Amino acid sequence: MDTLRYTGPHLSRGHSASAGIDLYAAQPAIVTPGMRPTVVSTGVRVALPLGVMGMIAIRSGCAAEGLQLANAPGIIDPGYRGDIRLLLIAQGDHPISVTAGQRVAQLIPLRFEALRLEQVVELPESEDGRGNGGFGSTGN
Repeated sequence: MDTLRYTGPHLSRGHSASAGIDLYAAQPAIVTPGMRPTVVSTGVRVALPLGVMGMIAIRSGCAAEGLQLANAPGIIDPGYRGDIRLLLIAQGDHPISVTAGQRVAQLIPLRFEALRLEQVVELPESEDGRGNGGFGSTGN
């Protein structure tokens, strides 16, 4: 099992087997609908192992109140060592208050493979035969 090394406030999970690691707001903020995203620091810096990225998602309880990530999902690359900041927007008609210490988002570690890039003139046929089908092409 890999280890996630971090600095800053304590990180936690809702349950020991939970996929998401809770991220807390480091300072209070008011997120106003129709405005530019509000940047909220978590005060957390991580050292993800090579081959592991961090996906940032809003917590479901916050989403139910209309709080969203402007860049959902957020991506943390393994080499990034800066503060994890959240770009928050409010859906609906009313401003949303975020308090310091509130669990707002989750960091979900995911394994990935860094692929070699190759530009081609034409793509090969897909192995499953899907081709260009999208947006409901497989039925409702």
